[in-house]
Amino acid sequence: MKFEPFFNNKSAQDKNYIFNRDEKEREYFRIFIENLWKKYYPYADDNFLIETRNQFHQRLWEMYLACIFLDQKIKIYSKSNSGPDIKFEIEDSIAWCETTTASRGNDAVDEMYVAEDLSEIQCQDLPEEQMIIRITNAIDIKYNIFINKYLNQQVKDNEPFIIAINRYETQHIDPGFPLILSAVFAVGHQQINLKTKESGYSLRPKIKKKNGIEIDTTYFCNNSHKEISAIIYCTDHLINLVNEKLGKRVVLVHNPFAKNPLPKNVFNFESEYVLENNHIKKI
Repeated sequence: MKFEPFFNNKSAQDKNYIFNRDEKEREYFRIFIENLWKKYYPYADDNFLIETRNQFHQRLWEMYLACIFLDQKIKIYSKSNSGPDIKFEIEDSIAWCETTTASRGNDAVDEMYVAEDLSEIQCQDLPEEQMIIRITNAIDIKYNIFINKYLNQQVKDNEPFIIAINRYETQHIDPGFPLILSAVFAVGHQQINLKTKESGYSLRPKIKKKNGIEIDTTYFCNNSHKEISAIIYCTDHLINLVNEKLGKRVVLVHNPFAKNPLPKNVFNFESEYVLENNHIKKI
C-alpha cells in the first residue's frame, strides 16, 4: 500500500473523522494521529484508511493499540484483510488481538449531561449497569466472530487471543475501579460488614436489560470463555491521550481460566489485574 496521510479530503461518512480533519483547533490532534500513522502504516491492511473515514473511532483504537505494542518493543506482523486486527509475538509465540469499541446502543446508556454554565450543574445517576451491558455486548460480538471465523483458521488452537475494548462512546466515568472487572468477574457494589468492619464488593452475576433479558457477567469466573486469554480496556478517546505516554490509562485483565494464558507483566500498561485465591489483585 502506497503511503498517504491519515487525514485527506476524500469522501467520508464518519462525522468525527470529518470534524477532526476540518476543525482548525484540532491541529494538535491531527499531528498526533499522523505521527501514529507513520508508525502503523507498514502493518495496516489495504482498506485501513478507507474504513477509517467511515469508522473513525474503531480504527483509531486499533492503530493506537498497535503503536503501544511497537513502542514497547513487541513485534507485530503486517495485517492481511482477514483475521484478527493485530498479530503479534510474545515470548517467541504468536498471539492475536481483536479490537473493538463499546457504543451507547440504541437505548442502553443515557447520554451524559454536560453543563455549559456553572448555574446549570446538576446531579446525574451513573448508568453503571447499562454501561456494563454495552461492554459485555462488545465482548460477545468479538468472541463469537473469533470462535466461528478465526479459531482453527487464521488462529491456531494453542495461540493466545485478546479482546481490546475502548468504551469511550458509552460516555461517563468508571465508578472508582475499572468497570471491565464488573463485566467479567461479576463485581457488584461496595459493601461493609457491620460486625467485622471489613469492606468488599457484592457479587452481581446477572444484569437485567430493559426488555427483561438477563445478561451474564461471569466471563472470567469459569471456563465458558476459555478461548479469551485476556481483555485490554480503555475508557478514553485518543484526544485525551495526546500528552500521555502510550499505554497510559489502559488496563489489562487476565482470564484465570484461559486455555492459552497470557504471560504476566508483558505489557507496560497503567494497571494489570489477575485473580488469585478468589481475590482480584492488581499487579
